[in-house]
Amino acid sequence: MTSIRTVYYYCETMQKVIETTLFNLEENEPLPKGYYCSSEIALQEYNNFISRKNQVSEPLLKELQAVLEKYNASISFSVDDISDTRGLYDEKLVINATNLDTNEDYEIELNKGWSVSHENF
Repeated sequence: MTSIRTVYYYCETMQKVIETTLFNLEENEPLPKGYYCSSEIALQEYNNFISRKNQVSEPLLKELQAVLEKYNASISFSVDDISDTRGLYDEKLVINATNLDTNEDYEIELNKGWSVSHENF
């Protein structure tokens, strides 16, 4: 037997818990990830998620900032000169850095495409 359930989730863009309705769930079927049976649980789970995220993101971003400062560098997205409104060509992530001894600027290609990980080094 299917049911209609009122459920709650935390909407990050609106910064509040939203009430919504899910249709066609089996009677004892668990709720999809991110949906909860009460607004208090939704808010609590969201706050727990943010806390766990901050445990990883804060030290990572501080370390990345320190490395970029040390080498006077930035990370950017680059495309080929023939790219235009009809398409992007040769997309890549690059590090733009300045050799502090010679004041020369360098572009170091990290990876072709839109993302980079430790495996690309």
